[in-house]
Amino acid sequence: MEVFFQNAKNGELTVSIDGFFFHSSYSPQKEAQRFVENLKFPFSPEIIFITEPGISYCADFFRQKFPSSKLVVIRYLTDFKQFDNKFDFVIDFFSFNNNSHAFEKFLSSHFCDSEILCSVFCSWNATSKCFPDFEKSFWQSIKNVTQKARTVLITSQFFEKKWFLNSISFFNFLKTSVSLQKKISNDILIIASGPSLLPVLSLIQKNQNSFFIIVLSSAIKCCFENNIIPDLCFSTDGGYWAKEHLKILEKYPDAVLALSSESCCQKSILHKNPALPLIYEDGISKDLSIVSGIDFYNAKRNGTVSGTALQFAMEYSTGNIYFCGLDLHSQKGFQHTNPNELQINSQISDFKLSSAEKKQVSAMLNSDSLKVYEDWFCNFDIQNKKVFRIIEKKDRNNSLGKIQDISINEFEKLIPQNKIEKNFDNYFIRQNKRINLEKIKKLIEKKFFDENIKKQFYPLDFVQYSHSKNSEIIYNINEKHKKLFDKAVSLFPNF
Repeated sequence: MEVFFQNAKNGELTVSIDGFFFHSSYSPQKEAQRFVENLKFPFSPEIIFITEPGISYCADFFRQKFPSSKLVVIRYLTDFKQFDNKFDFVIDFFSFNNNSHAFEKFLSSHFCDSEILCSVFCSWNATSKCFPDFEKSFWQSIKNVTQKARTVLITSQFFEKKWFLNSISFFNFLKTSVSLQKKISNDILIIASGPSLLPVLSLIQKNQNSFFIIVLSSAIKCCFENNIIPDLCFSTDGGYWAKEHLKILEKYPDAVLALSSESCCQKSILHKNPALPLIYEDGISKDLSIVSGIDFYNAKRNGTVSGTALQFAMEYSTGNIYFCGLDLHSQKGFQHTNPNELQINSQISDFKLSSAEKKQVSAMLNSDSLKVYEDWFCNFDIQNKKVFRIIEKKDRNNSLGKIQDISINEFEKLIPQNKIEKNFDNYFIRQNKRINLEKIKKLIEKKFFDENIKKQFYPLDFVQYSHSKNSEIIYNINEKHKKLFDKAVSLFPNF
């Protein structure tokens, strides 16, 4: 692509790309002024993203018209680098080599979801003519990122309050917290509940003493019913249904459960079962966890517990990691290996017009979330770890990127020969620390009504306010927040 700088008729610098004038050949600054003046936004944006504006004449006019907005430039060429100082942030789109997922990941990591939804995106007049392929890819990525941001904020607005109340229950009722003695040196076997788990259950049962076994919440009942004893049960979901999967642990009070304070869990299990506490990198639950006085282990937020478990295993173990039951694709019949607590609950409501078969078909057709999780695994960097998925060829409806698929026969050949003595003391140690409820209470009193905390609990409402500046929205937020505080206080003894 030939980029040629020259003087316009009025003496200002202009440029042509492959013989096409990218800026006016008469008065490029006047052209940029008209461009900005003609832009109409329905709200005052936090960020203005503009794709390849060339010499950046438009930047000064953006600042005049939108003085409180940050300016981000999306560069399609290196030739305009000398004009980048006009902007607050520069993204070299060409450096992603048409990898739209990498670009979307970059945006999500550098701009929070509420910023994305309070931003506007525009292109310089000539950009679509000179860079049609880049433009097509960019706008598709923006569509994907904004949809994801909206989904995340919908989830946050619904669950943040539940996570907060779950945390209070966690700190009030947890009796025994445990720590890892050291990094786990044995190979890890992570058991999920997809249909591909069924044919490998007997092999796992016979060789369970060769692995440190992490069982995800939806597979806990299936494992215990097949005489597979987990070294660590793993649950991260803050919703009611996740709690149903944990019911069986009431029969196994020695089973160690890894969960965050935000996770939904029965009070009786928190009281009886030893827990390995997890801490996320953000949110008020992190602040509460830090002042609680007990030790926590790092966990990454993920749409699926299997993703969080994989990252936990990578950080806290040194051996190979094997996954089973990680289908992440709808299969014929049940979408999980039975027995499954939710399937048992569902059977209660089976009748002629809502049969088990009808529910199975519905589950097969509604697999959007599985696709999201599949994409995450496909693009996850396993670094230098060896990570395998045990699944027969007939069940391989997808690929998980760098995670290697192996058959049951191949897995059998890789099973370590040394047997592990299944003993709590081999891996865990009970923490001799008590949860400091007084510090937790004081932190809630001090921080709960901060503006940042409100934005964490009601992100969609604040986005709506940013768009409309309707004071009634703020009034409603304050009313809801006061009710949440009263509910939180009621959960503490002697607050």
